[in-house]
Parts: sequence; C-alpha cells; structure tokens
Amino acid sequence: GLGLILRRGAEGEPKETIAASIDAQLRIWRAIEKEAEGAAAPALLWPGRSALERSIEDLSPFDNLVTDRPSDVEAAAALGVDARCSERPFALTGVSEQYRKLCARRVWLPSGGFLVIDPCEAMTVIDVNTGKFVGSKRDREALFLKTNEEAARLALRLLRVRGVGGIILIDFIDMEREESRARLLSLLNELALRDPVKCVIHGFTSLGLLEMTRKKTEAPLFQPQFSPCPHCGGSGVVNEET
Repeated sequence: GLGLILRRGAEGEPKETIAASIDAQLRIWRAIEKEAEGAAAPALLWPGRSALERSIEDLSPFDNLVTDRPSDVEAAAALGVDARCSERPFALTGVSEQYRKLCARRVWLPSGGFLVIDPCEAMTVIDVNTGKFVGSKRDREALFLKTNEEAARLALRLLRVRGVGGIILIDFIDMEREESRARLLSLLNELALRDPVKCVIHGFTSLGLLEMTRKKTEAPLFQPQFSPCPHCGGSGVVNEET
C-alpha cells in the first residue's frame, strides 16, 4: 500500500538504517492522516522539519551543537544529540566573520592563491589566481597543480554552501602536462559526487575553461544586483550626444 524511492545515498547503508528511515516517514504520514481527519480546508497538516531537525539530519556528523534556546537542548536530546545552551552561540565560533568571508568576492586559498567569484545573470564565473604563491620557475607545474587542487576543493564547497546552481565556469590556471589536467578533472568528479545536489563536471572547453552544472534547488545565499547601462538605461539605444 505504499511506494518507496531509494536514493543514491542509501547505497551501502545497513538494512537497519533504511528500515529506521522508512519508519520515520510512516510516522509522519500517519500524523498527517490523523490531522486531516478533523481538519477543515485550508489547514496546515504538517509544518515540515524544524531548523533544528534539518541541521541535525542534513549536517551530521558535526563536532558539537550550541543553541540559545533551552527548548532546543531538549528537542536535540529527543533526537539523540547532545546540545548545550549559550546566550551568544554565534560569538563562540565567529559566525558573523565567517559569513562575511563566505559572501566575499575574493576568497583566499591556504597556499596564498585566491578565487574571484562573479555571479552573473546566466552563469557563475570563478577565476583562479596564484596570488602570493609564486614558487620557483622550475616547480611551476607542481605549483599550478597544487593551487588548482586547492581551488577545486574550495570552489565546490562554496558553491554548495552558497546554494549556487545553474551553469558554472571555472578558469583554472593553465597547466602544460596532460596528466596534471587529468588529475584535476578526476578530483573535480570525486568532489561532485559528494555534493548532495546533482552536480555534473562536463570537462574543459576549447578555451581551457572548466564547465560544470549544478542543479538549482534553492535560492542562492545572495543575488547579484545589476545596474542598467549608464548610457542607454538598459534600452540598448544610445543618443548621439552620449
């Protein structure tokens, strides 16, 4: 009397884990049916998962859970997670500063290189630069590969955290050896498989740009603001005086 969809993430999971997930869904469905019996339309039958439940289920595993609401501590305990209460949880881990860095156009890499991320109307473009990481001329290929690998890890993480979807172009640093490009492409495909959202690496274009797509499942963390052309105001018509 029911149907199930098992997603890719279920591969290799113990039967007990899958059975527990099915039971959890059935409990929700029974609660919905019970609410529907005496409800007059329009009515909210199920409010969905709370922010706490989404955090625990979607972000697990994590080191610790800190909240500013005592009720969340009790709710987390009911879900089998230990939590502690603090009046200013964001201040403990510098969340505000992390958010500022997350939204930055330029993001530094551990080695001294950096990414420049430009959201456009049709796509998102990411440029990779060596920055402070110069190295010696003899080791330039290894330097470029190291920077590109760091950039790949950070870029795909930022795309996931920022909620970026659609067409994405990444301008990696040019490398001369084919094995270096193959190694970078292999890493990108491995990282794409870890993304809970469908992410496809299409390879390098004839211009050497990495082309990829990521399914749009949510609004991005922030939307770029585009101003009309100062000469034509967006009409495409420029008068002779201008």
